[in-house]
Amino acid sequence: VHIWGTEGRGVFSAGGMANYGTIDILIVSAQNLTDKELIGKNDPYCKVELAGSTQHFITKTRKNAGSSCMWEERVKFNVIEGQSALNVSVFEKDSLFKDQLIGRATVDLRRAFGQPGAPLDQYVPIADKQTRPSGEVRLVLNFTPIGGVPPGAAAAAGGGSGLAV
Repeated sequence: VHIWGTEGRGVFSAGGMANYGTIDILIVSAQNLTDKELIGKNDPYCKVELAGSTQHFITKTRKNAGSSCMWEERVKFNVIEGQSALNVSVFEKDSLFKDQLIGRATVDLRRAFGQPGAPLDQYVPIADKQTRPSGEVRLVLNFTPIGGVPPGAAAAAGGGSGLAV
């Protein structure tokens, strides 16, 4: 296995994997959420997970928010080799039954890697289990590198939305 950074550009973690830096994630808001509540309005919360790691974060639940809400919550994840995607899910909090998925998406982080220090503000379309559109989540991503930029970041910074549903 080639570990990127062996040319002196990476900083290595205790596990021997290249530590690329940190990704600061501001979970701003959600809009146009599909209504999952039988009585009343959605009580949404958002979960973000760095793919390929155990790092995750869950926002506070916004009671009776309905189809849109503000979270304005921030989390920072360490990024190591092989981690270039962020899983975003929005759930409807249910006090009696299992929480229901409103929608989810996967965000390709390589665009943020390609513009370190420059916040990437984007609306992420989410879809339900049947891939039907179910709203949007606004995220602001800001990557701070340690010793270099992950492979593929420069190419990804040049184009595309960086999103996959």
